[in-house]
Amino acid sequence: MIQLPNSNELDTLAFTSMFTHLTNSYKLFWFKAIFDRVISGEANIQISDLTSKIIEYAFPLIHTYKLNFGGADQLKVTLKTIPDNYSGRTDAKSICNAIPNIQEVKFRNQIKNYVPYRLLSPFYRDIISGIKDDNKKNQLILQASNSDHFSFYKIDLSVDSIIVNPLWINYILSNQSLIDAWFKYHLITFLQSRNPSTPNIPFKVDSSMISRSLNLQQKYWNFAIKANPSLNFDIYIKEEFSNDSISKYGMLSLDHVIPFDFVMHNELWNLTPIHRNINSAKSNHLPSLNFIYEVANQNYEFFKTIQVFYPLNPRERHPLEDYEYLNPLLNHKNFEIHKDDFTQIMMGQLTSLHTIAKNQGFSIWQPFSKID
Repeated sequence: MIQLPNSNELDTLAFTSMFTHLTNSYKLFWFKAIFDRVISGEANIQISDLTSKIIEYAFPLIHTYKLNFGGADQLKVTLKTIPDNYSGRTDAKSICNAIPNIQEVKFRNQIKNYVPYRLLSPFYRDIISGIKDDNKKNQLILQASNSDHFSFYKIDLSVDSIIVNPLWINYILSNQSLIDAWFKYHLITFLQSRNPSTPNIPFKVDSSMISRSLNLQQKYWNFAIKANPSLNFDIYIKEEFSNDSISKYGMLSLDHVIPFDFVMHNELWNLTPIHRNINSAKSNHLPSLNFIYEVANQNYEFFKTIQVFYPLNPRERHPLEDYEYLNPLLNHKNFEIHKDDFTQIMMGQLTSLHTIAKNQGFSIWQPFSKID
């Protein structure tokens, strides 16, 4: 748990309690929107602008990574009105324009009537204790915060805006990195609790933590294909890489069998050589399950080829460590591993991930209908 610095003037205990009880994501993204505006030098912020940023922040988590937010959260309901094949801009204005007006208005009203007050509730617990009526709570928080010289922000209903307290602005600016990490910790915790089987959620919250580059993996595959011509094969279209196939379908590239946007890693056991145009067509989709057995067999051939023929450099990470991390039996020093054992391990891993990703909302790709 990340600890934020105390302050002699400000109620930092209440500040750090803002995310203690979360039934939905709204307070997290509302705070993030305020935080980003404060960092950019703003203090008087329109509620409508903050709501737009909530939608923008949630969009990749729901639309791209297909994470669950829980039954009480209307963000997923709102963003699922945007078609899965949406390929427009991902700024707040463009995303909001893609949402049907009636759903956008409904969501904006829900945020406006709830979130600005609820984020402040830890600061005024004594005042609202025992109050059940939400409108009454709102009024009490509004009055208390607007008369409090140390409030995090004041709510100006006459122009539907909030005004962040200069004292809190200084606190945020002085502790920017810590507060950002504290926010991400709470967002990751929120998402992980609602997506317990989903891998690498921290990388989905902060995609800058991981590289999409496959240069090193491409190097290993180029070597393996040269050493073992049976690997020179695109399993999706059942064709070898040849001058004719490359002319028709594009150069050799590597595909994440289970989509990168689900696994968020470049482990070798989840990669297969594929023509570039086929890779583009597959995009962020799952292959049908009948391909998984072929991928498992292909992994065995790749593993044995690298194990036997690849020239090792003791100063470099071994190419097959990805497999050993998956299962200790897949150690590059284990030359006795049987193909059946190897493929069984691979089938178990890939089919499990396939099932979870499909249940989460990743669709199945039909390759031949895509490329004809």
